[in-house]
Amino acid sequence: YDLQRVEILRGPQGTLYGAGSMGGTVRVITAPPVLGSFSSSAQLSGSDTDGGGFNHSEKAMLNLPLVRDVLALRLVGTDEYRSGWIDRIVLKNFPLEPDFSPLGSTVPGVGTIRGNVLAAPLALRLQNVNDARIQTARAALAFQPTEDLTVTASAFYQHTSQGGLDAYDNPPGNNPRGELAHYQPYDVAEPYSDNFTSEALVIKYRLNDQLELTSAS
Repeated sequence: YDLQRVEILRGPQGTLYGAGSMGGTVRVITAPPVLGSFSSSAQLSGSDTDGGGFNHSEKAMLNLPLVRDVLALRLVGTDEYRSGWIDRIVLKNFPLEPDFSPLGSTVPGVGTIRGNVLAAPLALRLQNVNDARIQTARAALAFQPTEDLTVTASAFYQHTSQGGLDAYDNPPGNNPRGELAHYQPYDVAEPYSDNFTSEALVIKYRLNDQLELTSAS
């Protein structure tokens, strides 16, 4: 949220962005603090997932000129919730194919291939386990003591939590139309969470009308 622009760069871009950019680079450029004016924006959205639930997101931006034409602070925050649509099903007497032979008919079956899970008795069914929530916060402080020198410090934080994996099984037999589920022999939840932080310091100094020196850390 609150982007200035998105750049699509053809590869190779390894000189500036590393070996992982040989095929090209997508640069997401956030909007910088504006020194001379106060501004704000907000966005609310909602939707519904077929077989899931209600999704919503709240996003806001605030630009504060702390010292006119010298110092400004830009704050951005988002909170997004995505409902799940995959069920987690625990079965009693989890079915296995007893005659499966990975090395041919001369080797006895070892029971490593799943049988018809749709015919097995149900122990537990948890609905829409792969719901997810993403929360972000971004702050940028711009300092311009002279017309030729600009210093911008920024920090970005993102927290992601999800109740289950975005993966479902394709069971043998007659799969009910529209059912997306993960079948388990034991009641084992698979949630995960992730925290991401990024800090940057960019210093720009204009030497003359044709030349500008930039330091990015």
